[in-house]
Amino acid sequence: IRDSFSVIICTRNGVDRIGHCLRAVQRMTDCCFETIVVDDGSVDGTADHVAKEFPWAKLVRLPHGGLSVARNAGAAASSGEVLAFTDDDCEPDLEWVTRLRRAFEDGRFQAVGGPNLPPPARFLAEAVVSAAPGAPSHVMLDDEEAEHLPGCNLAVTRKAFEEIGGFDAIFHTAGDDVDFCWRLRTAGFRLGFAPGAFVWHWRRPSLRSFLRQQRGYGEAERLLLDRHPQRFTPNGDAIWNGFVYNGGPLRVTGGC
Repeated sequence: IRDSFSVIICTRNGVDRIGHCLRAVQRMTDCCFETIVVDDGSVDGTADHVAKEFPWAKLVRLPHGGLSVARNAGAAASSGEVLAFTDDDCEPDLEWVTRLRRAFEDGRFQAVGGPNLPPPARFLAEAVVSAAPGAPSHVMLDDEEAEHLPGCNLAVTRKAFEEIGGFDAIFHTAGDDVDFCWRLRTAGFRLGFAPGAFVWHWRRPSLRSFLRQQRGYGEAERLLLDRHPQRFTPNGDAIWNGFVYNGGPLRVTGGC
């Protein structure tokens, strides 16, 4: 079971990022997967760059419709039993698919994800953003089972994906993975955590782009509240049964 994987990478105006992601995918040790790149209406030549430099990746070109639409289009164009989603600002580890595959083997979980870790910062702004709160985070029920998996490192069986109707197209830039995981669990599917199946996830390169990202997260939170009012407190805080874990490094300081 789980012999065939589809790696689905969504991008928009990612000409400076997609090459790093695809080269990391090309280096992976597992060979039983296909790669699909979904270009969400880029205007910077991303699709042409992919077609020219990475002809082994299946390219899907779309008019701009948002992240959920792109992820659903990638699923529709794929043939794998398992759909493994990541983003153009991520670089999967060599054994990413291998370790995801192992987590599906006993049949307990219908979706699996692993950590998304920031690479070492190249300059001060990246270091500040990497240390700031607000990065995509897991919500863990215990050491093996998750309540939420970030969409930049999320694999799901085709059966479960199709049963809940894929991603909700109302979510354009964020919030789609939270809604998706909540609906998976409501449908009775279980989410597993594979600690070795990690991706390097570049954080935003500037404070301005980071703040723009956080504003998008806030807009997504409002949409989630509209879609799932029962999952929020009267003050608008999300209600989780597990604990939030962002997988970031710990820093210990001391002195006398």
